[in-house]
Amino acid sequence: MAPNKIGAPREETVLLLDVISDHQAMAKVRVRIHDRVFLDHLCWLKIEGTWRITSKTFHLEHDGNVS
Repeated sequence: MAPNKIGAPREETVLLLDVISDHQAMAKVRVRIHDRVFLDHLCWLKIEGTWRITSKTFHLEHDGNVS
């Protein structure tokens, strides 16, 4: 089930925003959904005047399990 459907807590923090040109940017965002923490890398392109995410990669930093 989707995290928002079960009311899982969510936090987002922008770590880096690199505006490369008037039409291209990169963002690095840490996202916590419940006990999992992801590091997202997003490529943004301005297409017909609207910023859109055109690619995304992520890394699972923490899965909520205690080691």
